[in-house]
Amino acid sequence: MNTTTSSNDHPVLGLTIQLPAKLLDVLHDIVTEKGININTLISGYISNGVEHDLPVVHRKCFFNHVKEVLKKHNVPSEAITEIGEKFSY
Repeated sequence: MNTTTSSNDHPVLGLTIQLPAKLLDVLHDIVTEKGININTLISGYISNGVEHDLPVVHRKCFFNHVKEVLKKHNVPSEAITEIGEKFSY
């Protein structure tokens, strides 16, 4: 990956990905319609996906930490499992 600086002074990393040709054709149609470049479009899609998934990831990391603390305090594994089920909403 190459590091460059964007116009707003945030570091930007170059990334090479392989996409199916049909998907690339669809993305090309979208950028043509929206009048934006493909990097902006894909970056937006990735940002939206990360924003969507990050709360779940944080919840799982938090609960993994909680499980370790509960185990150290000899909380029965059945209780830990029950608590975990409440976190998986």
